[in-house]
Amino acid sequence: MAHSDSGASGSSDCQISYKQEYDSDLALFTEIDDPTKLWLNSLHYIWGLWKKSDGITKTLTDYFDSAPNPYLSTLRIVVNTSDFNHVKTKASLAFTVMEEFCKWISVRRDIYTECLVPDLKVVAFKLVSRQKNMQLLKVVCDAYQVVEHKELILSIVQDVVKEKKFKEAAQYAAMLHLQSYFADPETILMALVLQCKVTVVEDFLAGCPDIQRALVMYLDNLIAPGKNMQNMLERYICSHDITGVKMSTIQVRPMTKLVARLTKIYNLPPDVCPNLNQRRGEGALQFLVHKRFIDGTLSGESWREMVREAVGTDEKLQLELVKQVTHMGDLEEALYWAKTYNIPKQEWPWSLSDMEEQNLGHDDMAASNNTEENWDIQEESQYHVLSLPRDCIKLVDNPKAFEEFLDEGLRGVTTVGIDSEWKPSFGTKRTELALIQIATESDIFILDVTTMGNNFTEMWTELGLVLFENKSIVKLGFGLAHDVAMMRESLPALSNVRACGQGYLDLLHLWRKLVQEYNFQFPYKGDETFTNESLSKLVELCVGHRLDKSDQFSNWERRPLRESQITYAALDAYCLLEVFAALGTQAERKGVPFQEICAEVQHIAHKSPKKQSKKSSGHMSAAGSSHTSGDGVEFVNETRNRRRSDHRSTAIPAHEWHVVCDSMLGGLARQLRMCGCDCIYVEYDRGGDQSARLAMQEDRVLLTRGGAYHRFVQYVPPGNCYRVCSDRPENQLKEVLSRFNILVTRRDIFSRCQICNHDEFVQVSKNRMNELNRNNSRTFQSKFYRVPGNSSMNMNTNVSTNMNMNMNYCSPSVYEVVTDYEQIPNDDFRPLKTNPIRYNNDRTWHLSIDTIDVVNCTTKYGVRVQIDRVPINVLRNVQRFYVCEYCGKVYWDGSHMERALSVVLRDVIVRE
Repeated sequence: MAHSDSGASGSSDCQISYKQEYDSDLALFTEIDDPTKLWLNSLHYIWGLWKKSDGITKTLTDYFDSAPNPYLSTLRIVVNTSDFNHVKTKASLAFTVMEEFCKWISVRRDIYTECLVPDLKVVAFKLVSRQKNMQLLKVVCDAYQVVEHKELILSIVQDVVKEKKFKEAAQYAAMLHLQSYFADPETILMALVLQCKVTVVEDFLAGCPDIQRALVMYLDNLIAPGKNMQNMLERYICSHDITGVKMSTIQVRPMTKLVARLTKIYNLPPDVCPNLNQRRGEGALQFLVHKRFIDGTLSGESWREMVREAVGTDEKLQLELVKQVTHMGDLEEALYWAKTYNIPKQEWPWSLSDMEEQNLGHDDMAASNNTEENWDIQEESQYHVLSLPRDCIKLVDNPKAFEEFLDEGLRGVTTVGIDSEWKPSFGTKRTELALIQIATESDIFILDVTTMGNNFTEMWTELGLVLFENKSIVKLGFGLAHDVAMMRESLPALSNVRACGQGYLDLLHLWRKLVQEYNFQFPYKGDETFTNESLSKLVELCVGHRLDKSDQFSNWERRPLRESQITYAALDAYCLLEVFAALGTQAERKGVPFQEICAEVQHIAHKSPKKQSKKSSGHMSAAGSSHTSGDGVEFVNETRNRRRSDHRSTAIPAHEWHVVCDSMLGGLARQLRMCGCDCIYVEYDRGGDQSARLAMQEDRVLLTRGGAYHRFVQYVPPGNCYRVCSDRPENQLKEVLSRFNILVTRRDIFSRCQICNHDEFVQVSKNRMNELNRNNSRTFQSKFYRVPGNSSMNMNTNVSTNMNMNMNYCSPSVYEVVTDYEQIPNDDFRPLKTNPIRYNNDRTWHLSIDTIDVVNCTTKYGVRVQIDRVPINVLRNVQRFYVCEYCGKVYWDGSHMERALSVVLRDVIVRE
C-alpha cells in the first residue's frame, strides 16, 4: 500500500514536528510521492465507476489500516482529490474520503493518539478551509478533534474578520465554539445583520445565551424613540468599512421585526427589549383604535380587554390612549380611561377637560356606543346565529369532563368541525393556544387548553388517536393547517398530528376548487362589497348571513370566559358543519360531483361512491370516507381499549423491533441498541433521505426530531414514522418504548453490538484472548505501524507500490454506525467483584464458540478483533469475553453492565 507520509523526520512517525513555517508554506502536507499518486489514480478510477459504494469503502479502509500516520496520509489524499475545490456533500470523492476516515478513526483513536499533534490540527483546518464547503470542514474538525485546541485557530479566525469575510468567520467560530471571543456585536454580528445574513447569525448564536442577550439589547437600543438609527448605522458601516450592505436593513421597521424574531427564537424576557415592547404597544393601540372606531368590528368588552393588554403599565401609552380616543370623538370612553389610569388632569386633552367640568361623564360607564354602533346592534339579526340551544355547548375544563368527551362525545360521529382560539399577542410573549372547539351535529365541545394545559398528557394523546388519527371521522376546518400548527406547538402530545390527507377537509381549499374549476353557484349571492376570502364570507354565501366577528379579537386566556366569547367560539366550529351540508346540497342540485371533489381536496385516491341520501346527514359523511358510523365507534373503542389494556398482550419484544434513527437521534440510537433493538443510525444524513429510504426498504419504524417528519410521514407505512418530543436520550428512550409498546427484558440488554448494530457474537475465553493479544502485537508491528520509540525506522523505507484495485463490495454490508464511540469510565473496565450477572449467555443474540481466527486475529467474517482496545488489567482478570463478528468490538461483563441494569435502564426493563 502506497503512502505519502514520507518527507518528514523525527524520532517517531507519530511524533513529527510540524513547525516548519506552515503559515507560509504548506507544501509538506499537500505533496504526495509517485506511488501514492498511482494509488490515488486508482481511487479516482473506482470512484468514476461506482461513486460512493462498498468498493470505495473497502479501498479506503485498507489504506487507513496500513498508514503509519493515518491522520497525515488522509489529509494529503483529501487535498489532492480532483474535486477538492468543488466539493458536493453527497457526490464528491474528497468528502467521501474524509467521511469514511471519520468513521474509521472513531473507534481507533487510542491507537493513534500520538499521531494527532496540535500543529497537525492547525494544518488540517488551514488546508480544508481553503475550499468553500463548510460541511467538509466540519467533518475534518470532528475527525481531527480540532475543538480540543480551538485557541490555536483563534488567530486564523481573527485574520478572517480583518479580511471582512464575516460569514466565514462566524461559521468558523460557531464550528469551534469560539463565539465568546467575538461577543461584541460590532465585531462580526452587526456586519452580518446589515448584509442580511440572519441565518448565519442564528447559527452563531446557538447555545450562547449571553451573546443572544447582548445582540438583542444592542439592536433594541437602535430602535429606541428619539434615536436616528439610520445615522448610527451609517457611521458604523463607514468606520468598519462594511461592504455588501442591504439598504433595507438600516430601516426601523425591518430592524424591529428582527429584534422581535430573535427575542421569540431565544425566548428572552421582555426586559431585554423595552424599546421593542414600546413600539409594539404603540402599534397595537393604533390597531385597536382603528378596529373599534373606524371598522366597528370590535365589541365593547373585547375592546377594553385588549386595550388593557396592549397598554399595560406604560404611562406614555396610557396617555396616548386617552388622546387617541378623544380624537375619535368618544369623550365618555376617553374619560373612563383617564380616570382608570389616574392621568393628571393637566395632561388631559382640552375637550376632555371641558366635558369633565360640565359633569357629562360617569365613572363606571360601560364601553360607550355611538349612534353608528347602536345601528349595528339594531341590525344584529343580519348576522348568522347558533341554531343549537345553549346547553348543547359543553365546556371541557377538567379531567372528568375530558374523559366523558373521549368516551361519549365522538360516538357515532363521522364528521366534525374543528376550530381553535388564542389571545392575540402584541409584545414578545409567545402566543399560546387557549381553546379547541370540536363541533358535532348535536353538540359543541370547547376544550379549555388554558385551564387544563399539558397536565393530562395521556388524554391529549388519546384525543390524537381517536380523532386526529381516525380516518373514519372527517375533520372540517377553515385554514386548518394554522389551527393544527398551534395545537402541535402548544400540546406536545399532539405534536405528530397531521393537517392534511384522508380524514382532513379544509373548506377554504374546497371553496377555491369549486369556484375555479366548476364555476360553482352558491345558494346566496351575499354582499358584493364584502369580498374577502374569509369564513364569514363563506358562511354568508352558504346560509345567507355573515358571522359576527366582534369577539374574535379578545382575551381568550382570561377566565372565566364571557358568555359572548363562548357562543362565538361554539359557532365558529359549528358553522363549518352547516357550510359543508349546504355545499353538498347545492352541489347535488347543480349536478356537481361533490364527493369526487372532496376526495381530491383530501389528496386521496377516489373510489366510486354508493348512492347518497338526499338528507343533509348524507352530505355530512360524503367526504370520501367508506366507513360507516359504526366503524367510527369501533375505532374509538378499539383505540381506547388498546391503550388501556395490559401491555404484555400487544407488546413487541425489543429484539424483534426494527427501527431507523435519523442523524438527530444518535444518543437514542445507542440507548435502543443497549436494549437489544435492531436500530440503524445514519450519521451525516442531512435532510434524512437515506434514513427514510432504509425505513421504507426494510419496513422499519422511522424516528426523527426535525421537520423531516412532515416530509416523510406520507411515504412510510401508517404508524411507521414518529417525531420524538423529548430532549434527553434517556427520556427519548422511555417515550419511544412507551409509544410503540416495546417489551425490554434482562435478556435483551447488551445483546446487540453498540457499534455496528449486529447481534452475532463469539464467546472467547481468557486464555484465547491472551493468545489473540500476542498474535495481534506481532501483526501490528509487521504492517507499517510505528512502534513508539523505535527511531531506527524511517517513513521513506517502506513505501509499497502494491495498488489496491479491489472493487468488491464489503461483505456483509454494514450500515453507518454510531461514531460517538461509547466512553466508558476507567472503573467500568474492572470486572465485577461480586457474583457476575447470571444470564451471561442467555441473551437474545446469536452466540458462537470457537469461530475466531487466532492466527490472523479476525472473526469469521474476516474483521480484525479490536483487542488493542481492551485494557491489560481486564485481560488479566476477566474470564469470558464476547466479540462482535461483524466489527470486532470486544465486550465483557463489567460494572457498566450492572449500572445499566440497576440505574440507566431500570425503569424500562420488564420482569419476566
